[in-house]
Amino acid sequence: MAASALLRLLSPSSPASLHARATRRRHPRAVVRCSSPSPASLDLPLLPFQPAEVLIPSECKTLHLYEARYLALLEEALYRTNNSFVHLVLDPVVSGSPKASFAVRHGCLVQIESYRLKGLILEH
Repeated sequence: MAASALLRLLSPSSPASLHARATRRRHPRAVVRCSSPSPASLDLPLLPFQPAEVLIPSECKTLHLYEARYLALLEEALYRTNNSFVHLVLDPVVSGSPKASFAVRHGCLVQIESYRLKGLILEH
């Protein structure tokens, strides 16, 4: 199955205003704390990108998702977190390390405005 999602990126964030940590679960997630007058904490799905694939705050973008893990993230965002997820830009800290080693440089809270399922992908 494939899906298309129209996204609006809501909150421009810098490392000073967005604190995120990845949690070890079946699907990538982030616990997000935004610097604001009222402290808030959200547990949202996490969509990591390489620096070359950054999403820009305040723009609309259509994503075409095919991988099962990203379709699961879309489903969780739609049905459990009020159409929201976190987009983070991850930079490798140590290349060639046996363990994953990344630093979060930028992040946005993303709101899904619409989505459409576009058929089936059959594996042989």
